[in-house]
Amino acid sequence: MSRFIPAPSVGNWNVVMLAIGLANTVTSLDAFFTRIASKPDGFDSRFTSKNASPAAIAEILRKSTATITVHTAKARFKVLGWTNRGDHQNVYLNVRRLNRPPDDIARTLIHEWVHAVDDIHPLDFHHGSNSPKGKMNTAPYWIDGLAGEFLAKLVEGVGLSPSGVETPLHLADGDFVEPEREEE
Repeated sequence: MSRFIPAPSVGNWNVVMLAIGLANTVTSLDAFFTRIASKPDGFDSRFTSKNASPAAIAEILRKSTATITVHTAKARFKVLGWTNRGDHQNVYLNVRRLNRPPDDIARTLIHEWVHAVDDIHPLDFHHGSNSPKGKMNTAPYWIDGLAGEFLAKLVEGVGLSPSGVETPLHLADGDFVEPEREEE
């Protein structure tokens, strides 16, 4: 299932097209949702409904059938991407911030996807204001950090260059393996 599709405004931004492919790959992996569900200490209670456990949020995200259209538009330089409240079908990427590796842009897409799904679900799992300070344990930031781990492994696995000229790799769940940890 493709969770992200490009809008015509994306044009020929190869890096965005690659990021969309990477975001679709990560959000199709059972291992990604399993890791969210197994988060041991929950999410920041200031921004999360009492019964929105990591397992519940993982299942909400996994079952989401929303297709997100990815647009490009201008915003203040510090803004990477955004969604608009009440519009859960569109994500916007700041054209002033597209000079980043495709996996970093894919993290932004996944972060905004969490907001879009939160917007249509009765449970809350957001991060309040736009300042990331002190919010790394909120669902959008923590999940985008987790996505970063998966994306780093995908990028390493295909030898992806930061220029974004490679074709997105579509892996089956069985192809994504956690590294073995050394015994202590």
